[in-house]
Amino acid sequence: MRVAVALLLLALPVAAAPKKKKGPPPPPPVPTEPSAKLADALTEKPTGMLTGATKIVLQKVTFQPGVRPNPQLAVGVDYEKAGNPRELSEGELKRFRGLLYDAKSFKFEKAPTCGEFSPELVFLATGDEVGTLEMLVSFKCNGLYFFTAKTAGRSLPGALLNFTPSRKALLTMVKELMPQEAVVQALK
Repeated sequence: MRVAVALLLLALPVAAAPKKKKGPPPPPPVPTEPSAKLADALTEKPTGMLTGATKIVLQKVTFQPGVRPNPQLAVGVDYEKAGNPRELSEGELKRFRGLLYDAKSFKFEKAPTCGEFSPELVFLATGDEVGTLEMLVSFKCNGLYFFTAKTAGRSLPGALLNFTPSRKALLTMVKELMPQEAVVQALK
């Protein structure tokens, strides 16, 4: 009798378990080095300064037309650092680099749409052996302008990149990094 029941059970159609829906694929890993397109756009020295930096600080920037900036506060030739600097933590630094290093963060073939570049913020990347890389950010024209800082306070302009594809992520990041700054929170 047991054999007959077992055979009967084997003969019955097995109800198929409902198929589990596949979720979205996992996001790609965060880049840990600059994309080839970014390295090509920045050239060798700024790319080395960016990857060799051990500290990145975010700070507001001001500009007064026709007035030379204070040499101790000057960044990007014509601009001055303003307010309190905000040093990025290790996790924030990783997040910022991941955003910068991703080739999809920029429109390399299209320049930012600004008549006059007017930044609101600067990221200062520094390291013992690399000097200072100034990355000025303008949300008005979606431009990220890289300057290499020289001794005696001079800054040499480099690449101006269009960050339209990563604008939302970068804006969210700077607002999270500087919640107490009304000027930063007002950026759109």
